[in-house]
This record gives sequence, structure tokens and C-alpha cells, in this order.
Amino acid sequence: MSWNKISLIIAQIIRIYFVICFLFGIVAPFFMEIDMVSVVIFIVLISILIFATTKWINHLSRKVR
Repeated sequence: MSWNKISLIIAQIIRIYFVICFLFGIVAPFFMEIDMVSVVIFIVLISILIFATTKWINHLSRKVR
């Protein structure tokens, strides 16, 4: 196991954790009344967030090396 691999795994875990926390914060109010619009917004938010964090983590790992 190289240090690079370990840092990537840690980054994945942190990202998943943040995504879950972030989504619970957003989704909690929607669970009262779910409709298609909120589901679509929700999916778009998830994809934007994952894309942004992936870019950011890649940028950080390049800086470390």
C-alpha cells in the first residue's frame, strides 16, 4: 500500500461522509412532501457536489506530490 493509495481512500471516505451530511441537511425538509421537482434538484445537487469535490481532491493531491 503506497501513501498515494491510502490518501485516495481517505479522500473517498471523507467525501462520502460530507456528501451524506450535506444531503441529509438538504433532504430533511423535502421528506415532508416529495415531488418530482425536488427529486430532480436533489440529483443535480448530488452530481454537482461529487464533481466539484472530485476536482478539488485531485487538485489537492497534485499539490501534495
